[in-house]
Amino acid sequence: MTQLAFFLSDPIDPKAPTFVGFRVVLDGEGLWPLETNDVNIDIFIDDILDYLTDFWGSLLLEQTYPLEFDEQPSRPSDLYAKAASRWINFSENQIENEQSLVSAFEEAHNLPLCFDGQFGLPPLWILREHNNMLIDTGEKLVRINFEDTVSALVQLGDEIATRLEKANIKSSLVAAWRSRDNISGIRMVELRVGLSEQKAEELVKTKYLIMPNTIFEAMNDNNELVIAARMAGALSVEEIKRIINLAKSFPCRPSKLLADLAMDVRSIMSNKKVIMPFDQGELAARIVREKCRIDTDEVLDIDTLVHSLGIEVKKISISLTGMMGLAISGSMHGPGILLNKKCDHFKYAREAAREAMLRYTLAHELCHLLVDGEHSFAAVDVLRGRMSPAIESRAQSFAGELLLPTRLARSVWEAHKRPTTSTELNTVVEEAVQNYNVTRSVAAWKIEHAARESDVDLHQVLRQLAPYR
Repeated sequence: MTQLAFFLSDPIDPKAPTFVGFRVVLDGEGLWPLETNDVNIDIFIDDILDYLTDFWGSLLLEQTYPLEFDEQPSRPSDLYAKAASRWINFSENQIENEQSLVSAFEEAHNLPLCFDGQFGLPPLWILREHNNMLIDTGEKLVRINFEDTVSALVQLGDEIATRLEKANIKSSLVAAWRSRDNISGIRMVELRVGLSEQKAEELVKTKYLIMPNTIFEAMNDNNELVIAARMAGALSVEEIKRIINLAKSFPCRPSKLLADLAMDVRSIMSNKKVIMPFDQGELAARIVREKCRIDTDEVLDIDTLVHSLGIEVKKISISLTGMMGLAISGSMHGPGILLNKKCDHFKYAREAAREAMLRYTLAHELCHLLVDGEHSFAAVDVLRGRMSPAIESRAQSFAGELLLPTRLARSVWEAHKRPTTSTELNTVVEEAVQNYNVTRSVAAWKIEHAARESDVDLHQVLRQLAPYR
């Protein structure tokens, strides 16, 4: 198990008890400021305690970036670059407004900014990702168990508080640290769901969301309606209410078949120690095909598979910005999947393409229920822009491999004598689309992957044939 620890040296000068050396250690090895145990940064410990006290709620509860992106940054240290790419066509006022949001977010999640007078330090981002904490130094990104990270932060804060008490200084700061959990209910809703204060107040007032009584209650990321609200947080209040009502429409009907299959998938994935999200998705899909006795040459009837696992599916047509589907599973609702046929991605497509897109979306949501449903966060899938890129990559890979296994994609490509030209590959893509009822994007993606296993790079050609992959 990965262990995070914070090291504080003895005071550098006995006359300055708060001036010490500081470094961050991961599994006994240096992580920050450098990946060595020989380098500390000289800091004042009260700066750290100020930071932890001021931003305790943000560190424990906040999981969404301050700007709404079509696709989330892959890591916190990419936030500025991602934001700058959207500012090219913005007015000066718009840029200033968003810069202030990004700066405030960084102040809460990039620890070295608390060190007054220290410039040019590498970043040390700390951001919650469901049941993990992302620790990002710019050079290295690690995911550490959320509760273990909180324990390490508490230990750091308590050690600093003890040192300050022994030195008989900063008593008001120590008192503030001791009462760090006293955060208003509305503020906890804001941070927990990723909403503005106005939206949070409206949803609490109308009883769509309930204010947590304590920060410990707010920390537990196990309420599917709260998670639905978080995934939809970019929408208007009325649209968020509609999302919550849709989630509520699924009664609680636990499925032992789904639970057993999910346990098998997670267990095998854990034992094989597959790290990359893409590989995790493919492995999970192969496990499902094997456990459900689906032949690798068989065209998958995804509707029948999902139904057989005890998952309720609703196909509706509602005008709701950006909502393709909703998969929900938790203690109060589900398991269930809702598909919105009126989503822009579907409604302008031809009938055959629309059916293939719905099949893909259904498989995508199934992945969330199988792999992520243990922690109900990702079992609620509304707006992809608020979903972790790693989780989305895994679900996309799962859906592609479940509907069109790489082995089948390779056989189609090889049957046409492994073509590499645009015209010939277009024929291969169309054949895969027709034979396996998948979208052009999925067909092109799987053919590209199959060819890459044979050391043939078809990326550029297939990107022209199916650009939105």
